[in-house]
Amino acid sequence: MPSFKQILPRSLFGRSLLIIVVPTVILQLVLAIVFLDNHWTKTTTRLSESVVGDIEYVLSSYEEDSFVADEPFQDKVFNSFEMKFFITPASEENITDVIENEGIWARSVRENLEDSLSKQIFKPFDVKTLRDERVLVRVIDGDNALNFTFPDRRLFTSSSYIFLYWMVLSSLLLTFIAILFMRNQVRPIRRLAIAAEKFGRGQDIPSFKPTGSREIRQATKAFMAMKERLARQIEQRTAMLAGISHDLRTPLTRLKLNLSMMPSDEDTEDMKNDISEMDKMIHGYLDFVRGEGDEAIRHIQLSEFLQDICDSYKSSSVVFKNRIGNTLYYPLRENAFTRCLNNLLGNALRHADKAEVVLERDEDNIYIFVEDNGKGIASEHYEDVFKPFFRLDDARKIDGSGGVGLGLSIAQDIILSHGGQIKLSQGQSLGGLKVCLELPL
Repeated sequence: MPSFKQILPRSLFGRSLLIIVVPTVILQLVLAIVFLDNHWTKTTTRLSESVVGDIEYVLSSYEEDSFVADEPFQDKVFNSFEMKFFITPASEENITDVIENEGIWARSVRENLEDSLSKQIFKPFDVKTLRDERVLVRVIDGDNALNFTFPDRRLFTSSSYIFLYWMVLSSLLLTFIAILFMRNQVRPIRRLAIAAEKFGRGQDIPSFKPTGSREIRQATKAFMAMKERLARQIEQRTAMLAGISHDLRTPLTRLKLNLSMMPSDEDTEDMKNDISEMDKMIHGYLDFVRGEGDEAIRHIQLSEFLQDICDSYKSSSVVFKNRIGNTLYYPLRENAFTRCLNNLLGNALRHADKAEVVLERDEDNIYIFVEDNGKGIASEHYEDVFKPFFRLDDARKIDGSGGVGLGLSIAQDIILSHGGQIKLSQGQSLGGLKVCLELPL
């Protein structure tokens, strides 16, 4: 059985509308119950008692005048037109247009009339509702019987229906106005959420004018200011690191030149290796910080893209398994994502002889699994290996950038820039490390 929270709408629009509609519906129900209990019931009871009083008066008049069945009724002392009564001897043809299946209101009115008759008329009677908006009351007195026919409007007031109609119509009108108002209030929030999602995926967001309530405008302005600050910081960081790269490579180049002119021995070879290691570290660090942020996003046929990357490892055993077909196009930074997968596959093949790439999807996400048959990584190091320059010397080196420990860090940075996430686990198919790339649809 679903819980109360599962029944509630998930969207802000639905919940806000619920806050407005539920109290309105409860108020209308309370008013309807109070109205039916105090006004409708009491009014119909009073009107029924009035009609029964007229019937009782007619019956008492006939008794005092020694009523005879074939005597003309229009010659009696009371005026049936003013009382809106039609009094006739009982006969079957007078009641052929009886309604068999009454509605709720008609049945309620008839029951009130029968209750009043049973309290005031101590003779057998029968009440019928006719099709021409009339009510028939037959009163039996020994061998004689009278039919009292009168309009049904004598038993209720039309203002009751008008009140109920206006109550329902006003509720519908208020609900419609609430829907229009809440839609205009939720639209800026939805636009802000879409902009934040695109920004999280690294997509370009044009500036837009804040709209909506004061709080929503404030949140939109804060988001746009944050976006501009982050873009400015990334640009400054990239420019600074480009300058550092240039400044460091100049002395490194001179050192390489000087070492090439020196006699080759064990010391000079060690120095050359150190300089080469420093050069790799500089390249890896710059690639990690830069993150291919200037590359444009393109919609790429994902299965063909992954198949091409796997085919580039012809000398190794890399298998691609496509489980979603060839119709999915996904927005990617092609070069950055290629570098991400090459880091993962290169790292896998450095410590294993077999790897596979599996493409799957569900309703919300795309999954790219990279698994190998190596020794894997202990679960306690799953978070550590994403830290820059972290290396597992005794088990498995996650170095994808020339041995400086930035492979998974770069891969994580690229996946996060696409709005996804990366996870590690123990592989079930090949038994080694399993890397899961999760991308939102």
